[in-house]
Amino acid sequence: MSAAVAHLARRGFEAAMGPDAPFSNVAVEKGDGNVEVHIPAWGIVILVLTGLTFLFSMFVIKYTYAGIVAALTVVETPTPEVYVAVDSIENEDPANKKPTHTDPLVDDPEVVVTKAKPVTSSIRSTMVQLRAKGGFWSPFRGLGLFICWGLARTFIIAFLGGRGLMRHPVWTAGVSVLADVLLSNWEMTWYHIVISQPSPKRWPQRVPSHLKYWRRMAPAVALRSIASEITVTFPVLLGCSFGMLRQLDDAAHNGRAQEHPWTLLINSLVVLVSGVALFILIQIPATVTAVRVAASMLPEEDETIVPFDRSFGGKTTPEIVGGQGKIGIVEAWRSFDWSSRIRLLKLAAKVVAIMAFVWIVFTTVAVTEVYLILGKAFRAALENAQKGN
Repeated sequence: MSAAVAHLARRGFEAAMGPDAPFSNVAVEKGDGNVEVHIPAWGIVILVLTGLTFLFSMFVIKYTYAGIVAALTVVETPTPEVYVAVDSIENEDPANKKPTHTDPLVDDPEVVVTKAKPVTSSIRSTMVQLRAKGGFWSPFRGLGLFICWGLARTFIIAFLGGRGLMRHPVWTAGVSVLADVLLSNWEMTWYHIVISQPSPKRWPQRVPSHLKYWRRMAPAVALRSIASEITVTFPVLLGCSFGMLRQLDDAAHNGRAQEHPWTLLINSLVVLVSGVALFILIQIPATVTAVRVAASMLPEEDETIVPFDRSFGGKTTPEIVGGQGKIGIVEAWRSFDWSSRIRLLKLAAKVVAIMAFVWIVFTTVAVTEVYLILGKAFRAALENAQKGN
């Protein structure tokens, strides 16, 4: 059925393009038996636009859901809701519906305390709250600082990395951590922007200039950056130790891998599981710590988008009343209760699922576009590629 639909769609394109449509002329067979494929200019434009749309969609998902929504989930403090239960019918006189007791200990209604549903319990409710407090463009709040932050980080890594040793993963990770630490105040300001309601100040005015804020934020940023580098670098090094890259690049290794397909499958599963485990056990706690340490230094005049306990359950005291004005690294993680941790893990799973779905959709669209553009040359190109391997 799908093949018939694709065939009809391609024939429709051919009819629309006229008798000179380039579908049948994109493949040129050479004398040596190889097939050279020429993609028309309009086909290249379509593929490039599809690729740019895919990259933009993935960026929006990562920035809004994995960045802003995740930060709001980390800082939200579930607020208790108090309500008064209705007196039971046994305590009332059925004739005049008035209480028959005058003792206040007996007549006082029962008070029940329950927790309200957190705003960040779902992506939809978080986005509704975000747009209500931050406006239509709130899913992109802090984007200007984020771009400048990324460019500055790239410049520092390129400047300090140099050549030679820069190719080693450990050296690259160390330079990346150093760049993150140097830009600690920018990272803290980005957290302040995404968790607080709109401010008349521009982001350069919100960056703390006093060195004490950098000293308070730098340890948490260093921990978060080291955890990120371990989560990314360790699975890569593990895969290299298994020879997976050589198996994918070298035809000889590919041949041996096909003889023992379970070896490559098991190695891939080990790398995948190790990456997921590091993300859950190291990356998430370190990121939560950095966000909450930054949130503890949120200026008093800034109101948060979600309910937020600035005292972190009494573990910190604002500077205005003589306290330190920030929470420690250990307290930042311990004050993040289990219900919030589970809510954050659910959000991470949803984001991964959304990104996987988008990837599958765009891959299907891209393959379909290539088939429609190349026509018969699509099969010839595949056969030529198989001959080359």
